[in-house]
Amino acid sequence: MKKSSFVTLVLGIFSALVLGSGMSMALLPDSGLYNQGVIVGCLGIIFSLITVIVHRKMTNKPKINLSLKTVGIALVAIIGVIIFGGGLSLTMVFNQLVFGTILAIIGIMALLSLIPLSKGLKQG
Repeated sequence: MKKSSFVTLVLGIFSALVLGSGMSMALLPDSGLYNQGVIVGCLGIIFSLITVIVHRKMTNKPKINLSLKTVGIALVAIIGVIIFGGGLSLTMVFNQLVFGTILAIIGIMALLSLIPLSKGLKQG
């Protein structure tokens, strides 16, 4: 295993654990740790962004170009994740199973649309 792959693996696991811990803290109403969970979740997102930057530096990849397409793809990803998370929250926290499931499926479809948006469609 390359050093860059190992560092990316460790940082990715750490950021996912921090993000997951923050989400769990925020979504469990009995814990009373909503504000702290949001802060820990945001730290997990920041660690994920740091992981991307470190990985690109270690593998000598160029900086990410901020074109209109890149910004659009990022917006679709963010909106899809928010819709998906909102559906999960409605299902788990507020006991609205049907509406939460429908909203989560819409979020999944938005996230699946990222594949043709980023890679494009080819005939064949």
